Amino acid sequence: MNERQLKVLKYIKHHISVYGYAPTYNEIAKDCDVSSDSHAHKVVKALVRDGHLDIASSGVRKIRLSQADSNNNA
Repeated sequence: MNERQLKVLKYIKHHISVYGYAPTYNEIAKDCDVSSDSHAHKVVKALVRDGHLDIASSGVRKIRLSQADSNNNA
């Protein structure tokens, strides 16, 4: 995992713990100094591929912590 992915994963975990739901790609881009929403999506996609996050099949704010990662600290 690279530094940007770690920063985004920590941000998502924090956002979920504080608000009870995942941030939007726009919020991730803005708060993690990622250049655009689409780049934030690519970072999240890499975290999904590596098993740190899951994407729900339906609903709003579909980013979820994976079962394996929800018990671990980033």
